[in-house]
Amino acid sequence: MDLSGSLDLLRKRLAGLAGTLRERSETLNQQRLAVYGRVEPRLAARLSARTEHNCLARDLVRVGDCLLFGYNVHIGLKQQTQVEDVF
Repeated sequence: MDLSGSLDLLRKRLAGLAGTLRERSETLNQQRLAVYGRVEPRLAARLSARTEHNCLARDLVRVGDCLLFGYNVHIGLKQQTQVEDVF
C-alpha cells in the first residue's frame, strides 16, 4: 500500500492551515497593539538577593510598591524543609 500520496495531501493541508493560523495570529497581534500599545522590556536595575540558605530563584512579582521574591530552598541534609527554616 502506497501512503506517499496521502502523506503529501496531509502535509499540504497542514501547511495551508499553518499559513492561515499565522495570518490570524498576526492580525490578532496588530489589534492587540492598537488597543494596548507596545511596551519594550528594558532592564531598569540589577541586584543580588542573598538568602540564609542555598536557594534557586523561581519568580519575582510586583505587589504594589514591593517586589515578592519566590525561591526554592535546599537545606543540605535535612529531609524536610519547615516554614521556620524559610521565614
